[in-house]
Amino acid sequence: MSSTTESKFVGRKATRDKLPAMVADFSAGENAFRSPFSRTRSKVTKDGVLIVTLDSTGSHWGSTPNLYRMPDVEFIENFQAGIEPTFVALIADNMGTTRKHLQNYLQLSSTTVERKKTKSVNLDIYQSERLAGLKRLIDQVQSMVEDAGDPTDFDAAEWLGRWIEKPLPALGGKKPAEYLSTVSGQKLLSNLLNQMLSGAYA
Repeated sequence: MSSTTESKFVGRKATRDKLPAMVADFSAGENAFRSPFSRTRSKVTKDGVLIVTLDSTGSHWGSTPNLYRMPDVEFIENFQAGIEPTFVALIADNMGTTRKHLQNYLQLSSTTVERKKTKSVNLDIYQSERLAGLKRLIDQVQSMVEDAGDPTDFDAAEWLGRWIEKPLPALGGKKPAEYLSTVSGQKLLSNLLNQMLSGAYA
Protein backbone atom coordinates (compact mmCIF):
# COMPACT_ATOMS: atom_id res chain seq x y z
CA MET A 1 0.00 0.00 0.00
CA SER A 2 1.59 3.22 -1.10
CA SER A 3 0.61 6.65 -2.26
CA THR A 4 2.34 9.56 -3.91
CA THR A 5 1.80 13.29 -3.70
CA GLU A 6 3.52 16.33 -5.15
CA SER A 7 4.22 19.57 -3.34
CA LYS A 8 5.46 22.84 -4.88
CA PHE A 9 7.86 25.19 -3.13
CA VAL A 10 8.84 28.59 -4.46
CA GLY A 11 11.85 30.53 -3.22
CA ARG A 12 15.55 31.18 -3.45
CA LYS A 13 18.07 28.39 -3.25
CA ALA A 14 18.67 29.07 0.46
CA THR A 15 14.99 28.46 1.11
CA ARG A 16 14.85 25.36 -1.04
CA ASP A 17 17.89 23.94 0.76
CA LYS A 18 15.72 23.76 3.88
CA LEU A 19 13.41 21.30 2.13
CA PRO A 20 14.54 18.15 3.98
CA ALA A 21 13.63 19.77 7.31
CA MET A 22 10.31 20.89 5.86
CA VAL A 23 9.56 17.35 4.76
CA ALA A 24 10.50 16.08 8.22
CA ASP A 25 8.07 18.55 9.78
CA PHE A 26 5.36 17.42 7.36
CA SER A 27 5.93 13.80 8.33
CA ALA A 28 6.23 14.15 12.08
CA GLY A 29 3.12 16.09 12.99
CA GLU A 30 1.23 15.30 16.17
CA ASN A 31 -1.80 14.13 14.18
CA ALA A 32 -1.50 10.34 14.27
CA PHE A 33 -3.34 10.09 10.96
CA ARG A 34 -0.76 12.15 9.11
CA SER A 35 0.90 9.81 6.61
CA PRO A 36 4.70 9.72 6.76
CA PHE A 37 6.29 10.56 3.42
CA SER A 38 9.88 10.55 2.31
CA ARG A 39 11.52 12.79 -0.29
CA THR A 40 12.44 10.81 -3.38
CA ARG A 41 12.55 13.12 -6.42
CA SER A 42 12.62 16.85 -7.09
CA LYS A 43 12.96 19.22 -10.04
CA VAL A 44 12.97 22.96 -10.66
CA THR A 45 10.79 24.30 -13.48
CA LYS A 46 11.70 27.18 -15.79
CA ASP A 47 9.60 29.45 -13.59
CA GLY A 48 11.72 28.62 -10.55
CA VAL A 49 9.12 26.39 -8.93
CA LEU A 50 10.53 23.42 -7.06
CA ILE A 51 8.30 20.35 -7.47
CA VAL A 52 8.95 17.58 -4.98
CA THR A 53 7.50 14.09 -5.30
CA LEU A 54 6.87 12.51 -1.91
CA ASP A 55 6.33 8.75 -1.76
CA SER A 56 4.67 6.99 1.14
CA THR A 57 6.98 4.98 3.36
CA GLY A 58 4.22 2.38 3.63
CA SER A 59 4.38 2.41 7.42
CA HIS A 60 1.52 4.76 8.28
CA TRP A 61 -1.09 2.00 8.85
CA GLY A 62 1.13 0.06 11.23
CA SER A 63 2.28 3.19 13.02
CA THR A 64 -1.25 4.46 13.66
CA PRO A 65 -1.99 4.05 17.39
CA ASN A 66 -4.69 1.81 18.81
CA LEU A 67 -7.61 4.23 19.05
CA TYR A 68 -9.76 1.84 21.08
CA ARG A 69 -7.31 1.84 23.99
CA MET A 70 -6.84 5.60 23.73
CA PRO A 71 -8.52 7.91 26.29
CA ASP A 72 -11.48 9.80 24.82
CA VAL A 73 -9.81 13.21 25.10
CA GLU A 74 -6.74 12.02 23.22
CA PHE A 75 -8.94 10.20 20.68
CA ILE A 76 -10.83 13.42 19.92
CA GLU A 77 -7.59 15.35 19.55
CA ASN A 78 -6.51 12.88 16.87
CA PHE A 79 -9.26 13.89 14.46
CA GLN A 80 -9.98 17.50 15.45
CA ALA A 81 -7.28 18.79 13.10
CA GLY A 82 -8.66 16.63 10.31
CA ILE A 83 -7.50 13.35 8.81
CA GLU A 84 -5.75 13.08 5.47
CA PRO A 85 -8.12 11.90 2.71
CA THR A 86 -5.54 9.27 1.73
CA PHE A 87 -6.64 7.30 4.79
CA VAL A 88 -9.97 6.50 3.11
CA ALA A 89 -8.21 4.34 0.54
CA LEU A 90 -5.80 3.02 3.16
CA ILE A 91 -8.53 1.74 5.46
CA ALA A 92 -10.56 0.40 2.53
CA ASP A 93 -7.54 -1.60 1.34
CA ASN A 94 -6.95 -3.04 4.78
CA MET A 95 -10.61 -3.97 5.20
CA GLY A 96 -10.66 -5.71 1.84
CA THR A 97 -13.32 -3.43 0.42
CA THR A 98 -13.36 -0.71 -2.22
CA ARG A 99 -12.92 2.99 -1.57
CA LYS A 100 -16.34 3.58 -3.12
CA HIS A 101 -18.02 1.17 -0.69
CA LEU A 102 -16.24 2.70 2.28
CA GLN A 103 -17.20 6.21 1.25
CA ASN A 104 -20.82 5.07 0.93
CA TYR A 105 -20.70 3.50 4.40
CA LEU A 106 -19.36 6.70 5.94
CA GLN A 107 -21.37 9.01 3.67
CA LEU A 108 -18.25 10.69 2.38
CA SER A 109 -18.61 12.40 -0.98
CA SER A 110 -16.14 10.91 -3.44
CA THR A 111 -15.89 14.31 -5.15
CA THR A 112 -15.04 15.99 -1.85
CA VAL A 113 -12.48 13.36 -0.90
CA GLU A 114 -10.75 13.57 -4.29
CA ARG A 115 -10.76 17.37 -4.28
CA LYS A 116 -9.20 17.51 -0.82
CA LYS A 117 -6.69 14.85 -1.77
CA THR A 118 -5.65 16.84 -4.84
CA LYS A 119 -5.31 20.04 -2.79
CA SER A 120 -3.60 18.21 0.12
CA VAL A 121 -6.35 19.40 2.46
CA ASN A 122 -7.53 17.32 5.42
CA LEU A 123 -11.09 16.09 5.79
CA ASP A 124 -13.27 18.26 8.01
CA ILE A 125 -13.88 17.37 11.65
CA TYR A 126 -17.16 15.55 11.00
CA GLN A 127 -15.79 13.47 8.13
CA SER A 128 -12.67 12.76 10.16
CA GLU A 129 -14.71 11.71 13.18
CA ARG A 130 -16.53 9.02 11.19
CA LEU A 131 -13.28 7.76 9.68
CA ALA A 132 -11.57 7.72 13.08
CA GLY A 133 -14.60 5.95 14.55
CA LEU A 134 -14.27 3.18 11.98
CA LYS A 135 -10.57 2.81 12.76
CA ARG A 136 -11.52 2.64 16.43
CA LEU A 137 -13.87 -0.29 15.70
CA ILE A 138 -11.04 -2.09 13.93
CA ASP A 139 -8.79 -1.48 16.91
CA GLN A 140 -11.54 -2.69 19.24
CA VAL A 141 -11.66 -6.03 17.43
CA GLN A 142 -7.87 -6.27 17.55
CA SER A 143 -7.87 -5.51 21.29
CA MET A 144 -10.60 -8.06 21.96
CA VAL A 145 -8.64 -10.80 20.21
CA GLU A 146 -5.43 -9.83 21.98
CA ASP A 147 -7.16 -9.91 25.36
CA ALA A 148 -8.83 -13.25 24.60
CA GLY A 149 -5.74 -15.10 23.45
CA ASP A 150 -3.22 -15.37 20.62
CA PRO A 151 -3.81 -12.76 17.88
CA THR A 152 -1.17 -14.30 15.58
CA ASP A 153 -2.17 -14.12 11.90
CA PHE A 154 -5.47 -12.42 12.81
CA ASP A 155 -6.34 -9.42 10.64
CA ALA A 156 -8.81 -7.22 12.51
CA ALA A 157 -9.45 -4.86 9.59
CA GLU A 158 -10.20 -7.69 7.21
CA TRP A 159 -12.43 -9.42 9.78
CA LEU A 160 -14.42 -6.24 10.38
CA GLY A 161 -14.70 -5.73 6.63
CA ARG A 162 -16.49 -9.09 6.36
CA TRP A 163 -18.54 -8.64 9.54
CA ILE A 164 -20.12 -5.34 8.52
CA GLU A 165 -21.50 -6.99 5.36
CA LYS A 166 -23.42 -9.71 7.21
CA PRO A 167 -27.07 -9.04 8.20
CA LEU A 168 -27.47 -9.41 11.97
CA PRO A 169 -30.59 -10.40 13.94
CA ALA A 170 -29.55 -7.87 16.60
CA LEU A 171 -29.95 -5.14 13.96
CA GLY A 172 -33.28 -6.38 12.66
CA GLY A 173 -31.60 -8.12 9.76
CA LYS A 174 -29.66 -5.05 8.68
CA LYS A 175 -25.95 -4.99 7.95
CA PRO A 176 -23.59 -3.27 10.42
CA ALA A 177 -22.31 -1.25 7.44
CA GLU A 178 -25.61 0.66 7.48
CA TYR A 179 -24.72 2.09 10.91
CA LEU A 180 -21.24 3.40 10.14
CA SER A 181 -22.28 6.85 8.96
CA THR A 182 -23.09 8.26 12.41
CA VAL A 183 -21.28 8.36 15.73
CA SER A 184 -24.35 6.86 17.44
CA GLY A 185 -24.41 4.01 14.93
CA GLN A 186 -20.74 3.30 15.47
CA LYS A 187 -21.32 3.24 19.23
CA LEU A 188 -24.11 0.70 18.68
CA LEU A 189 -21.73 -1.50 16.67
CA SER A 190 -19.10 -1.16 19.38
CA ASN A 191 -21.62 -2.43 21.95
CA LEU A 192 -22.50 -5.36 19.68
CA LEU A 193 -18.86 -6.30 19.37
CA ASN A 194 -18.54 -6.27 23.16
CA GLN A 195 -21.61 -8.50 23.45
CA MET A 196 -20.11 -10.91 20.94
CA LEU A 197 -17.12 -11.28 23.23
CA SER A 198 -19.40 -12.24 26.08
CA GLY A 199 -21.18 -14.78 23.89
CA ALA A 200 -24.42 -12.85 23.58
CA TYR A 201 -24.11 -12.82 19.78
CA ALA A 202 -22.08 -15.65 18.30
